[in-house]
Amino acid sequence: MLNSSHRKLAASLALLLLAIACAHHVDLRPNNPVGGDVAQTLVLTNDTANALTIMPALTGSAKPPLIVQPAQQTTLRFTIRLEENVSAGREREVVLVPESSAYITQSAIDLLMKARFGNGPAREIRVRLGKCLFDSSESATHDLHLKKPPLSGVPALQLCP
Repeated sequence: MLNSSHRKLAASLALLLLAIACAHHVDLRPNNPVGGDVAQTLVLTNDTANALTIMPALTGSAKPPLIVQPAQQTTLRFTIRLEENVSAGREREVVLVPESSAYITQSAIDLLMKARFGNGPAREIRVRLGKCLFDSSESATHDLHLKKPPLSGVPALQLCP
């Protein structure tokens, strides 16, 4: 039977072996841009019966919320780029240029905006991106008509149908 100090040593060694086995190399090199940045414009139209408040993407931002009254619209500009991963698969992905918009962020492959419909809770508005946005090097305009609050996790618009 092992005494208390031997049990602690065995447990420590087991944890150390587990940590070594689970460790993997994370490639910290930045992705390689493919081509230039492409400017995009999202025209957001409020087709609901309540005011729509678009909140800044970063908490503590100096930008004020954008309030879009019913039957009105606002324009949100952002910039995207196509990048090639430096990892083994060399996959290409569409990336939002972070400083290009105070109201839009990116989560995985979707653009995200945080909005409040009337006095309701803040919700995410998702916009799905796609590589077809790089078929032309010119900027593009996309219309998004919000008729009701979007479902959680479901894109309200897909820019590459």
